[in-house]
Amino acid sequence: MSGNVVSSRGGNVTAPNPADGTVTLAAAPGLSLFLNQGTGTFVTGAIADVDGIVNAGTMDIGGEWNTIETTVTGDLVGVGTADAGSPYDAADLGLPATFSPFSYSHCSEKLDWRTSTASRGGLIAGLDVDMERVLADKLLIQGDFAGRWGVDVNGNALLPNTRTEFLKVEGADSSDLSILPSLVFDFTDVTTSSAGWTGFSVASAHFADNGVSLGRNGSQVSSAMQQAWNRIEDGSATEVKFGADEISLGQVFGALHQSTPETFFDMLLETTSQTVAVPFSSSPSAAISAANSVLSCPAFETSGVMLDEGSCVWSRALGGESTQDSQGDAAGFTQSTGSLQIGGQKELGDGWFLGSGLTYESSWFRNDSGSQKLDHDSFVAAVALKKEVGLWLLGIGIGIGIGGGGGYNWDYSKRYINLDTLSATATGSPDSAMVFGRFRASYEIALGDEYYMRPKVDLDVINMHQYGYTESGAGALNLMVDGNSDTAFGVTPGIEFGARIPFLEDWPARFYGNLGGRMGDDVAVCRPVIDGQLLDLYADRRYGGTCYPRPRPCQTAGHGAETAM
Repeated sequence: MSGNVVSSRGGNVTAPNPADGTVTLAAAPGLSLFLNQGTGTFVTGAIADVDGIVNAGTMDIGGEWNTIETTVTGDLVGVGTADAGSPYDAADLGLPATFSPFSYSHCSEKLDWRTSTASRGGLIAGLDVDMERVLADKLLIQGDFAGRWGVDVNGNALLPNTRTEFLKVEGADSSDLSILPSLVFDFTDVTTSSAGWTGFSVASAHFADNGVSLGRNGSQVSSAMQQAWNRIEDGSATEVKFGADEISLGQVFGALHQSTPETFFDMLLETTSQTVAVPFSSSPSAAISAANSVLSCPAFETSGVMLDEGSCVWSRALGGESTQDSQGDAAGFTQSTGSLQIGGQKELGDGWFLGSGLTYESSWFRNDSGSQKLDHDSFVAAVALKKEVGLWLLGIGIGIGIGGGGGYNWDYSKRYINLDTLSATATGSPDSAMVFGRFRASYEIALGDEYYMRPKVDLDVINMHQYGYTESGAGALNLMVDGNSDTAFGVTPGIEFGARIPFLEDWPARFYGNLGGRMGDDVAVCRPVIDGQLLDLYADRRYGGTCYPRPRPCQTAGHGAETAM
């Protein structure tokens, strides 16, 4: 028991007991009456052996997540305040009109069953209901049942078209029972079977359009949940069964029954992924970087500031960390990257040059909360054929790579899911690939003996493909992801300014900076969210969002320094 004061009266003897310890009640000669005041909570056991229970507070059958059957050997009456609609008033019975507040939701509307000074009646809280296993707390009353009562459901698992029976009264039943709704679910009125058991079922579900404001991703998840529920309800789909150690669909529905307008959005986003498509959406930048590495291998002429193409071998080791802030309902993430590039260029004669390069990259992605992680490895290969005509340099870079693509990404994702009391780790392999092409034209202008300017323009075409995959480890919350392909086009005019600086004898250094503006389909900047199916219960709806190409201009800038032996 918990609360303020609980009294046990046997005959004409009253014994007050503090409610922070263990109170043992048993029938005594004459009348035995158990009073649960408005601020008290009575957690029942297998039997309440008293002539009568007057409940102005809360009854919890066995406690939440502990499914039991309780027998009340006497009468049970629910008490509240007359001004809130209770037929039995606490003050009329000599009980304090003070209560522990209890509120619930009907869609996004907040309603009060009790305030600190008013109560609509008794409350049965935490009624464990598992509609998958057809289990529930049960209350058997051998005496009479009276008063107004609210029943708060603890949804262990909820499903459509499934009746739950929880109450049987062997005496007179004059009670008024209400199964309290939630943000997502409405319940039917209670009915009594021919066997005398009172029960209810889910009347309707409101995953979508329940009054809570959701972003794009949250709206798609809620729509998918709604369609999954509707298809089970109308018989066009059946629930997929999972092992006892995995999350079931009914448990997901039950967890969302416990949501509030304040927590619903976050709970929806627990069911989807926002990091696994980051490598896919960043493919354009990887392709452009690879093409840039082989499109030019310049060195200063013996004297002066003019650059000249030639044969070379080069390598680069790069590392860094980048952060993308959250946008709307899409979480931000941090990327840590290390890469190694090697390549070279061969002069073919008559101003023709052939360049090639290979890049290996290893990256680690983490979302802001640390609940989603991705380990990423990739190879990108590129070749370039160039023609130098006087001061003009025309180049066409064509990517070729593993499996006929320009690059391939191997990824391993983890999602740590915590949905109400449910927890699981979903793992998957969201691999992706790309092919790309770049055309570049540039012209160099000497600005004296030490400085130069090089206008240029790049034309890009990049095709990306996300392979389909299915997660494991989370049962009903495993994502089943369809493959998806996108092609992006872009035009990037720019200009490079550079300077020749003496470094060592016959070994000058080049310092340079670039400015440009890219126009075209920028997949890299759209949100990295994927298509996913929920349990294959529907075929025409996806959730989680999709990273589509969209026209978006952006600015580019860079600087660097290099030497050539």
